Amino acid sequence: QDHDSTSEILVSSLAILIVAVTIYFILRSAHYLARLLGSSGIVAISRIIGFLTIAIGIQYIITAITSIVNSF
Repeated sequence: QDHDSTSEILVSSLAILIVAVTIYFILRSAHYLARLLGSSGIVAISRIIGFLTIAIGIQYIITAITSIVNSF
């Protein structure tokens, strides 16, 4: 995407900053979250994240194959 105006650039930069700060605080509180969730909670979240990662990878593969097929 092209960002033609200054306001679009500022909004995008602000969104990136908000995500970065959120990730920072989540990682800083990982010890407390691990204690709160317990071992079974961590296993469940690990499986959910693994499933989402696989789903994203499959979507990339499908998009690439569709793009290749449509180019012929």
